[in-house]
Amino acid sequence: RRLHIAARTARILWEASGALMFAWAATLALQGLLPIATVWLTKPLVDGLQAAIGGGTSLEALRPLLRIAAAYAALIVAAEILNLARLWISLSQSERVQDHISDLVH
Repeated sequence: RRLHIAARTARILWEASGALMFAWAATLALQGLLPIATVWLTKPLVDGLQAAIGGGTSLEALRPLLRIAAAYAALIVAAEILNLARLWISLSQSERVQDHISDLVH
């Protein structure tokens, strides 16, 4: 019985929002990868900071650190953009599902 209800709910969601379900899933998956990338960049960031401190303040000593810091900043910006996209997609899905259910009832 519960499986039947879940299948019917999924069908209604698919009929109402279609491709937005894929967009929502893709955004969610990308948001799940961002913490992995952040952890992956942490060691090189700390190592670059340590090397920059030991190597002085020349541009050549700071260049690797600046590259890693730029990648880290890009991850932060990407996280915010994906969060906004996910919120927009969720709102759009909600409106479409609400309209679809209203059409089914009336």
